[in-house]
Amino acid sequence: MKTLYLDFETYSELDIKAVGSYKYLEHPSTRIVCVGYAWDDYSEAIVTWNSGVNPFSDFIQFLHEADVLVAHNAEFDAEVVRRFLVPDIPKGKWRCTMVMSRIAGFPGKLSRAAEAVGLEHQKMGGIDRLMKKFCTPQVQQQLGFDEQEDIDLFSRYCRFDVLACRDLYYALSGVVSVDWASWVTHWEINSRGIPIDEGFCEAASELSVGAHSYASDTLYRVLRCKIAPASMKAFLEKKGYRPETGGIDDIRRAVPDEDAEMKEIVDLYEVHQEKSTLKYRVGLDMLCTDNRVRGSYMYEGTQTGRYSSYGLQIHNLKKSDATSVAAEALAIKTRIEALELQGIFFRVSEAVSKQMKALGEGVRHMIRAPKGKRLLVSDMSSIEPRITLALTGDPRLHDVIVNGRDVYRVFAAAFYRVPEDQVLKSQRDFVKSLALGFSYGGGIRAAKKVSKGISSDEAKEAVSAYRAMYPVVARAWKGLDNLLRYKVTGTPYEEVFPAPLKLPVTLCLKSWLGGKAALVVSLPSGRDIVYREFRNSEQGFGYVYTARNGEVASLYGSKLFNNIVQGIAYDLLAFSLNELERLPGVDTVMHVHDEVVCEVHTDEVFEHALDVADIMCLNPSWATGIRRDASISVTKRYAKL
Repeated sequence: MKTLYLDFETYSELDIKAVGSYKYLEHPSTRIVCVGYAWDDYSEAIVTWNSGVNPFSDFIQFLHEADVLVAHNAEFDAEVVRRFLVPDIPKGKWRCTMVMSRIAGFPGKLSRAAEAVGLEHQKMGGIDRLMKKFCTPQVQQQLGFDEQEDIDLFSRYCRFDVLACRDLYYALSGVVSVDWASWVTHWEINSRGIPIDEGFCEAASELSVGAHSYASDTLYRVLRCKIAPASMKAFLEKKGYRPETGGIDDIRRAVPDEDAEMKEIVDLYEVHQEKSTLKYRVGLDMLCTDNRVRGSYMYEGTQTGRYSSYGLQIHNLKKSDATSVAAEALAIKTRIEALELQGIFFRVSEAVSKQMKALGEGVRHMIRAPKGKRLLVSDMSSIEPRITLALTGDPRLHDVIVNGRDVYRVFAAAFYRVPEDQVLKSQRDFVKSLALGFSYGGGIRAAKKVSKGISSDEAKEAVSAYRAMYPVVARAWKGLDNLLRYKVTGTPYEEVFPAPLKLPVTLCLKSWLGGKAALVVSLPSGRDIVYREFRNSEQGFGYVYTARNGEVASLYGSKLFNNIVQGIAYDLLAFSLNELERLPGVDTVMHVHDEVVCEVHTDEVFEHALDVADIMCLNPSWATGIRRDASISVTKRYAKL
């Protein structure tokens, strides 16, 4: 099997960090500067520059001859190949050392991964000047150095990148297992793109900038200093109010509605602090020519394997209960108001505040199906409690789920001491984040963090209520704590210890690359979660490990339980995404946590709706103990049905 290792350097007038790789690559100014490549375990690495006639002809032939193509951040290099050299290289031929590094618990960045693993070849530093010269629209005359000397030095940098990538691939190949089929599915979704309503984005961005500017100017005249939580808190204290912090929730609670003058200032402060509306500008910056945002997802983005997101940050869109009709009305209203920007505010603080709040909650509504299409939105219902049940076998949780009761409504009924059928939606929403935190060992501090309106007494009562309701879940955390304490601490060894859980989860302390131990947690799917440099905490409580970003992170029984649940939830999502890719006429364009968004033709909606819902309920062979359920809705604009 012939393996080709490669790395491209490109030039563009665009900043890839600002616009994302897909918009960057489609821009007319973007071109290949050079490519470095090496075969198998040969010592030589070659750099070919983009000069002369057919400069990459030999390299193109190598692309066809190779059985496997390896790059660091291979999704980018593969898209370069597709756009500029060979459009039909199968995605299944590609391998990504960045993905492998993350799975092994190492940093995603090549230079940091090479250092952490202890590779022979490291990335060269000190070439910022050359990156500006060859890859960005800088004035070359101001950069100094002889042209050929610069070319030679930059070529050396490219060769070292290729060799470091090859070293990393060899080092990790026998250590980690990668589900490359799921990675290809991720790549397909990334390249398919999220459909965006450009007109709504432009209008919303313009209005939010105007509102923010008005609020900032007015507040500055009032505060006469930099607008910040500390200065706002100090200002209110001078007026006789005592907010706990300078956060908007605490400030709103501290100022009564009867004080109209101060309420107006609080409204303006809320406008100033609203950050969600910045996503409209980010969406426009990343928008490709066909009104889609591409490359939003990072594969293996978190410790547990769950996705994280780039740029638009799809995973933290502000919550909105607006229906599809209400979302469409907001988009139309926003366009109209943007045409009358100077008159619409009337410079009334309350009106500006209401408008900014609507735009903040409306960010998710910028996602809109193209003409002739609809969005099928399906969610794995209460998946975390369902996985918790499968892991613990808690009889009370079993009773709730098997009988089709809403887990969060049941807890709300216990917390508010009312019958389940009398629980208000606002009460259910309030306790949902509490219940999720409590299922992972969260206590009073965690309760106050996720629900800022809760008092210390209410938080204490809520914690006690949850642990009394589901005592078996709490015993599972303690069982993991004991396993960490008595089985997997000390000298690394290869013996595997089954976790005290109902599904097959095992823990093992192993010698790891870089010369230090790693705690390896094997999930029911067979996928591993790796905690690199696992060791006792110097504070004497629990354990710590080195996270991918190099920071020291803590680990203890309840957090490990959380990670196991999150890891299994990701594995279920990955399975569903793979199955959806095989469904003709259904294009997955987006996923958020445990929800998928598929694009279908309008006249095929009902034909595909049940198929999508069935797939979201379908279990892989390793997950037969998990009782899955799913919701399905049809919408033109991303919103609740």
